[in-house]
Amino acid sequence: MAEPVQSAAPSPVHNGRQLGPWMVGNRFAIRGDVHLHQGMGATNVELAVWRYRGSEPLPRFLDHLKTDAEAWGALRHGNLVRVQDVGRASGELTCFWIQEVTPGDALADRLKAQPILAPNAAMHIALQLGHALTEVHRAGLVHGDLDPANVALMGGNDLVRLGWGGLASRIEGAGMDAGRGSTRSLAEVAPEALRANADRTLEASTDVYALAALLYRMLVGQPPFLARRMGPLPGLEPRDRLPALPPFVPADLESILTRSLRRDFSQRPPLSELLGVLVDVEQRLGPDSLSESSFDMAGPPAASPPPPPPPPDVARTASSRKRDYDSILFNEPRSVHRGVEQPGLPPHVRSVVPTLAHTAPQSAPAVRSPTPPPAPEVEWTPTPARRSRFWTVAALAAIAGLLMLGGMTLAAAFLNPPGRTVVAPAPTTAAAPAPSAAGVATPERAWIVISTAQPGAIVMEDGKNLGRTPLRIPMVGGPADPPRHFVVQREGFQPTQLMQPWSARDVQHTVTLIPSTEATPEDPAEGTAEEAPPAPVPVRPVAPRPRPTAAKAPPAAPEPAPSSAMKFVKEAPKPKPAPPARPAPAPAPVPAPPPRPAPATNGDGDPLPIRDSRGVPEAEGS
Repeated sequence: MAEPVQSAAPSPVHNGRQLGPWMVGNRFAIRGDVHLHQGMGATNVELAVWRYRGSEPLPRFLDHLKTDAEAWGALRHGNLVRVQDVGRASGELTCFWIQEVTPGDALADRLKAQPILAPNAAMHIALQLGHALTEVHRAGLVHGDLDPANVALMGGNDLVRLGWGGLASRIEGAGMDAGRGSTRSLAEVAPEALRANADRTLEASTDVYALAALLYRMLVGQPPFLARRMGPLPGLEPRDRLPALPPFVPADLESILTRSLRRDFSQRPPLSELLGVLVDVEQRLGPDSLSESSFDMAGPPAASPPPPPPPPDVARTASSRKRDYDSILFNEPRSVHRGVEQPGLPPHVRSVVPTLAHTAPQSAPAVRSPTPPPAPEVEWTPTPARRSRFWTVAALAAIAGLLMLGGMTLAAAFLNPPGRTVVAPAPTTAAAPAPSAAGVATPERAWIVISTAQPGAIVMEDGKNLGRTPLRIPMVGGPADPPRHFVVQREGFQPTQLMQPWSARDVQHTVTLIPSTEATPEDPAEGTAEEAPPAPVPVRPVAPRPRPTAAKAPPAAPEPAPSSAMKFVKEAPKPKPAPPARPAPAPAPVPAPPPRPAPATNGDGDPLPIRDSRGVPEAEGS
């Protein structure tokens, strides 16, 4: 697993963001404007994310990108990485390209540690790449980025997986930077690809140039040309020759490499012709060619005796040469089947050979080393003496075992008197080393070392607490197993997720935890530490305020000062008593009207006439 990359250039997406069904993980590489992240979803994937700022209109660029992804996603081949998804973040200029994860070491890392590969190992890698490119060209596509960083070597048999097909050409055609010339080399870029634009269509000969340049680099230890983006175009003219070829490179291989590295793409041979020469050279190398003298296929000088005839199993005719080339097209080189085929193993079963040390002088004539005949197979038959020795050793071993068992029984009876119960520990068995993808047991166990800048963080895997950092975790499983997922968490900090595929080497992870107070609202996926509840604040009990009354209340006694040992507890408010109900006022009595005086009458009972103030009756006065 690649280590996370820390750079001043910010990525368009943050760790933990969702792009459709995919969650973004750690960033492990930067290629110009493109940021490579690990990702998780239905399967483990790798994401190429960039913020679009090209000269081509964005809708047109997205249409081309979608067409490329559909074409590459339809390819099904053992040496090609499958494209999973492509698109743009909603409402943003952030575009992404998603492919399958490729566990294993990159060819770039292998060449950095071992610049020169043995010829049969270089041919083994080149033939797998040629087969993958044949499938690509058959679909009408051009890879355009045969960089060692895009070639993954899986398992001990160096199974090749080629990824990121067509992405660099599409990004550079829109006027952006794909990292070639800045963070990556231009050694495997054809001259016509250096001047390509959005309207330029690359040919299959572009990949032929790249494959020849990569094979030259694996054999010699350096690229054939030092290309620059704005400098003179690389490549050979018709009269030029390749420089500094090792003496063990045969003439036919030198000729096809020279023609494949022509500056004019129309003068390069087709990919099938290049693969045919590589098949012939691989057959002459053989699977056990490890010495420098056996690499010299240029043939002996004229005065030397002719070489001995090859063994019958590697004799080549015109029909067998045709069959060998057909087997290469089906990803089954003939050199692979020289041993006994075992069921369950992948088609490539050759292991990596060590670096060749060139110590022979350049002026010494090339001499072919005779191939020793294969040793006859002898069946081992046990003799009576061997049988008797075997049974003697077996009997002694059985007696020793019985003595040890009796001694252990006596020791247990002495140490455990009657009445004492001792629980025997469960027997432990040593775990067998996890087999690799080719079925071969791993000789040494690798470790995953997780440390944090804040020591003491808890490391979880599938809900299980593995311990606290710094922590060493054994590497289990094999290249075909899915990566392991770890969560590093500590109180007061945000949890951090780690994804670790299987690796044959020790892997170191150093995690810097982010305090939970620094999480911003824009990152909803970032985990926040659970805040502790605030400490209770002591509350002084307050006496209820008396209601105002007509009579003056006596002054309250002074409140005693609370001691240090007094605990202030907030009292619940007492319910206020309801005021007494006042009786309704009685209605005031209404005075009765005074009785009217009876009218005055005379003796006969007739009413007297009403008189005025003068005493004259009203009728008379009027």
